[in-house]
Amino acid sequence: MIEERGIKLDIKPDAKRKARVFYNVDSIIARDIAEAAFAVFAKKQYNVADAMAGSAIRTMRYARHCNANFFINDNNPKAIEVIKQNLIINNLNLDNFTITKSDVREFFAKNRVAFDFVDLDCFGSAMPFIDILSFALRRNSYVSLIVTDVAALCGNSPKACRRKYFAKPLYNSFKFETGLRILLASLCYDFARNEFAFFPMLSYYYKHFYHVIAKLKKSRRLADEQIRKIKFLNFCKNCLTREYSTMPKEFCVCGEKLQHAYPVWTENFFDKGFVSKVYSKALELKFSEAAALLSLISEENINIPFYTTSEFAKKLKKEMPKVDELIKKLQKKGFRAVRTHFSKEGFRTDAKPEEIATFF
Repeated sequence: MIEERGIKLDIKPDAKRKARVFYNVDSIIARDIAEAAFAVFAKKQYNVADAMAGSAIRTMRYARHCNANFFINDNNPKAIEVIKQNLIINNLNLDNFTITKSDVREFFAKNRVAFDFVDLDCFGSAMPFIDILSFALRRNSYVSLIVTDVAALCGNSPKACRRKYFAKPLYNSFKFETGLRILLASLCYDFARNEFAFFPMLSYYYKHFYHVIAKLKKSRRLADEQIRKIKFLNFCKNCLTREYSTMPKEFCVCGEKLQHAYPVWTENFFDKGFVSKVYSKALELKFSEAAALLSLISEENINIPFYTTSEFAKKLKKEMPKVDELIKKLQKKGFRAVRTHFSKEGFRTDAKPEEIATFF
């Protein structure tokens, strides 16, 4: 028996000493953030789907905040048994939970309920499920998606990125941000195909996964507007320039041939007002690590990909300054500058690379 944030879980190993259901300790922060977010937007009588439930820990944490109708699904028969046990152990009213065993696509296709919120914790990419998921949503709804194919999105496996996301990644100092922006662009396109406008309310990278919480609205006009936020990302490895454009540029102003990523989301990867509310709720729930991450994300309202002190130090052959000291110097000169959650060496600023270089 283990316990997470007051929820008891019976996931003891079977006779072969293998865990009966999947449970990832490293994802506690994602569950903390998802619970805090759910507490912000959830309403009574919501239809909530946990489509790849595992132990159903996320559903049980959500159930503390809203008297909703919960639909729990997993394709593992052992998981179904464990889920029922866990609901009983935590004294939850079984009448509020509908438990099914099926493939996730079959779950969305056969369910006659329109969902207000869907939680999809994927092993790998979420893209194979977006089309069928779209048909299971209400006109105004929320999704929480976790994907673990970071290697494909951040350029370690460019062929996999092309195959799964129809995208070209970049493998460089800000590859994890490029990966997130590719993911957001791909989600925007896939939801738009089913006439849903995609609004990322909170998205981030952490250790081995990306987590996206998004609002969806059924509207062709809004879907078209959101698609216009997808562009090319141009990168110059010589002068370190990053910029977005509607069409790829061949050469940088310095004369170097540019590298490209496409498609990428070019706007904020979060909604500041929403993140502020989730941060307050995380503090209230005493999720300290989640609150610290949310605080960092909430300041990242400069859309150009972040820079790192190490890339400038390497290029200029100078010592690497402390990030906080560099940010203070940039701010003192009137530039906007903040830290980023993507890298301990990273910082965001509206200063151009040649202006940044003067501070080294």
